[in-house]
Amino acid sequence: MRGDIVRACHSGYDSIKLRREVIARLRSVVPFDAVCIPTADPATLMITDGLSEGLPPETGIKFARVEYGAEDFNKFCQLARSRRSARTLNEATGGRFVRSARWREVFGPLGIDDDLRAALSVGRSCWGFLAVHRRREAGWFTEEELSFVKDLAPHLGEGLRKALLLENPAEGESSEAPGLILLDDQLRAVAV
Repeated sequence: MRGDIVRACHSGYDSIKLRREVIARLRSVVPFDAVCIPTADPATLMITDGLSEGLPPETGIKFARVEYGAEDFNKFCQLARSRRSARTLNEATGGRFVRSARWREVFGPLGIDDDLRAALSVGRSCWGFLAVHRRREAGWFTEEELSFVKDLAPHLGEGLRKALLLENPAEGESSEAPGLILLDDQLRAVAV
């Protein structure tokens, strides 16, 4: 199955088809109850597009509040900047999920305990993230499953990099081009 996932990553799919193909194949090797594979801007590590299965729509707002506004374990930007680019919540919290704001505010109320998260990077540039989640009754992610995801992460990163670059060819600046303004806690612009 690893070979099928790697081939999908290098098949030239657009980012949505690539992520759907990965989800379909990954499930048989690393079983999960919910999944999210967002793309990211490699310069800011901000999520640019989300694709998920098994999560209610209102989860996104709660998730963003924790990911961008609270201290927590295994935050996407932390994984992207770390030598340990993939990690489980069980490992990070020592099995005490209540220590995690993400678990308390988002996933615990849904009956989901463990998650396995990975930064999908090529070299020092992160192009997206993977988060797979398991309900309490399904147990925790194993070291073998974590190792499998760590091994695939660079391939997924390369697949997303190619897909995103092909989907958004540079056409120069225009007044209709998307933009990004980063604000501090007092809502002052710190980067444009």
